[in-house]
Amino acid sequence: MLRSTPGWVREWFGRYGIDTATGPVRIPADPQRGLASRVVVPARWASTTCGFICLLDIHLTLDEGPHAG
Repeated sequence: MLRSTPGWVREWFGRYGIDTATGPVRIPADPQRGLASRVVVPARWASTTCGFICLLDIHLTLDEGPHAG
């Protein structure tokens, strides 16, 4: 399964450190370009980034609440 994104989207996500993130990153909306707010989780195997899991969060209900430990 392959998918690519426009350069401006990669640049927008890159502003928020997604390229080096080790956990979820909140990406704010860009209303001018129709980009909804989301939380992005890097999917990695060892040190290789295989992709990203994007959870749309239009109403900003996802937070950093208590985690099971």
